[in-house]
Amino acid sequence: MKRIAVPAWCAAIALLFAASCPAATDQRPLFPIVRGGMWGYMNRAGKVVIRPRFDGANYFSEGLGRVKIGFGEDAGYGYIDKAGRSVIKPQFSDAAEFSERLAAVRVVKGANERDDRWGYVNKKGKLVIPARYFSPGVFHNGVARVYIKGPGDGRRLALINRTGKTLESVIEYEGSRGFGYVILKGRSAIDRRALRSLHFSEGLAAAPTDEEYPKSGYVDATGKVVIKPRFSSVQPFHEGLAAVRFPIDSGWGYIDKTGKTVIEPQFEHAESFSDGLALVSTSRPGQEIITLDDPDGHDTVSVNKRRYSFINSSGKAVLRLSYDRVESFRDGLARVWKYRPDIGGEPSYIDRTGKLVWKAED
Repeated sequence: MKRIAVPAWCAAIALLFAASCPAATDQRPLFPIVRGGMWGYMNRAGKVVIRPRFDGANYFSEGLGRVKIGFGEDAGYGYIDKAGRSVIKPQFSDAAEFSERLAAVRVVKGANERDDRWGYVNKKGKLVIPARYFSPGVFHNGVARVYIKGPGDGRRLALINRTGKTLESVIEYEGSRGFGYVILKGRSAIDRRALRSLHFSEGLAAAPTDEEYPKSGYVDATGKVVIKPRFSSVQPFHEGLAAVRFPIDSGWGYIDKTGKTVIEPQFEHAESFSDGLALVSTSRPGQEIITLDDPDGHDTVSVNKRRYSFINSSGKAVLRLSYDRVESFRDGLARVWKYRPDIGGEPSYIDRTGKLVWKAED
């Protein structure tokens, strides 16, 4: 093949342009890992690219990774870039992932943790929406769901835009029925207020009825009911399928966008498809108490013993696993845990064949 000479000035301009916008061009997925009790990041090949030096670390979102320094009341959350440089210093008592260039952060308001409030920062760390919310939501299509003070000691669900303006004050908080204002019963569509609060995936959003024991279906962007509410629990659509829980004795299965059952209900739990595979599980007898090593420190949790598998879109199990906890695939790798009651467990990573890419310390 004939080689084509590239003028030096072209190469220089290309290098200058690439250096001027690293955040826009750096699409490398990074994965949080633990070594020696400290958190850092590896690449997809299992090579450490950000040295473990944090007390907690989470996946990157929109080019920034949430990290933690310290524990308990001394803990501070901030954000780093993919070179490991601090972009927003650890200063918040809690923080969430970025979505639509904003991240929810919790700001200390007093000696009592119940006095803390949530606001939103931009990617420079500026608090652009004041900390005045009890519980924050993630921004989707310019709107986030938050809880604000209601009558007496109550709370109200509200919708805000990216400037913090309250668009709707929807309903008084009622525990598990806090989203019961989404009314589907006996209707072919839902009202405008409800529609604005829903999270759409692949053109459809889950919406529950307002019954004491609600059922869920799916609506389109106009509010029209596309799949009638008949499921006790649902997941968003991904890769054309959604995990849904059928009547309580039937378990979880999968439907397509017409509501047709594609994979029969047979699982105790099921997750959305990701990278062509979906995580499902069935029960094993018993339960155990373990210490979980997670990005936010050491928590004692109760873990149900389960059998985990990854299935393809036809429902065939293509990967059976013997781990104690498994997460869905993300950017080609899945995070897995094996627990030891005496020391807890740190995450490992496997690829789509089940091969270990990163092994937790023994």
